[in-house]
Amino acid sequence: MGLEGGRGIACSAWRAWTAQVILLVVFGTIPPSTAQETPLIVRVGLAVNQPVVEVAAGGPVDVEDVTAGERRRLGGGRWVLTPLSGGVEISGIGAFGPVVRFVPLSGTRMSFGSRAYRGNFLIRSAPQGSRLTLINEVDLEEYLYGVLKMEISPAWPMEALKAQAVAARTLAVYLIQQGRYKGEGYDVRDTVESQVYAGVNAEDPVTTQAVEATRGLILAFQGGPINAVYHADSGGHTEDSEYVWGKYYPYLRGVPDPYSGSPYSQWSLRMSLQEIEEQLRRQGLSFQGIQRIDAVQRSPSGRVMRVRIVATGGGGEISGEQLRRALGYDALKSTKFTIVPRPEGVQPAVEFRGSGWGHGVGLPQWSARNMALSGRTFEEILTSYYQGVSVLPLRVLSSQRR
Repeated sequence: MGLEGGRGIACSAWRAWTAQVILLVVFGTIPPSTAQETPLIVRVGLAVNQPVVEVAAGGPVDVEDVTAGERRRLGGGRWVLTPLSGGVEISGIGAFGPVVRFVPLSGTRMSFGSRAYRGNFLIRSAPQGSRLTLINEVDLEEYLYGVLKMEISPAWPMEALKAQAVAARTLAVYLIQQGRYKGEGYDVRDTVESQVYAGVNAEDPVTTQAVEATRGLILAFQGGPINAVYHADSGGHTEDSEYVWGKYYPYLRGVPDPYSGSPYSQWSLRMSLQEIEEQLRRQGLSFQGIQRIDAVQRSPSGRVMRVRIVATGGGGEISGEQLRRALGYDALKSTKFTIVPRPEGVQPAVEFRGSGWGHGVGLPQWSARNMALSGRTFEEILTSYYQGVSVLPLRVLSSQRR
């Protein structure tokens, strides 16, 4: 759900290749008639640092040795790729250099595991020659086809789906520019660390319609794409970014949310102190003999920033986010909770009574749904939760990515 979790290139030829990347993004400053538009390619890390990668194609493909600049035409099939010292071995085909690209032809789809994907597959060998990384190179809009249904229900109103499409597109562009995974050869991951992406299997005609209806539109603040994070339910008030991640974004300001309302508006979680102790230990947080947990610091919106753990073996304080990560994001749905001691029963326990689901920053998806049901447009939805932003077209004037 949009960054729910936390927040050596193979050879000199590969480094030179990445240095050639030129991405010029202009937000509505050049008329459409004069803009030479080139699709923006997103590189998605599908399998990172794996000892073996197996890919397949249902039709003809070109296999390119990127370093040598050579191509070989193959029919459909399934191939096992293993790392070599300074290269990649493709079963039944032979040895290639450290970077191999599969380019499908004539409507062919590449597949990995049980999922099919648009675009190309790029396989990189790690410098030490012991691991491979599989990357899907796909057009930005087609990438969104495989994201939207994973992040929002196609049964929701179209204006909510369009708001999600713009937020997801913006976040993808922002992450590309940030370059967090640049050293690993890709832009985003296919998990909640970036956005959940499942390729062709996750496409739906309704969510694809929302992508196409907003094609090229992103959220901009002071001339650049924003960090358009989103979550499920605000619990009645969104959060300032610095109270969650310690970083101030002027457009990620907490606001009252009168449209909040979902099956997760009120929830509870009961856990024994022993179970909490075990979960914390798995995260490297050792507290022996926990007796009590208290919320000791809250953000202005009421989210727990710090909890104090009283334990016979020595207590201490951890952040509300650390506690949530340890107990599970699907269990402790947000940090907007109160803690009620439950001493009765076989084991002492606590009950967390909370509201909302997610980190609380940016766009609440259920609020987008409820606003859309009330007749609001996707622009009105987005500007309600991202402050001081504009919805503008993204035009890629030059993109030399080989």
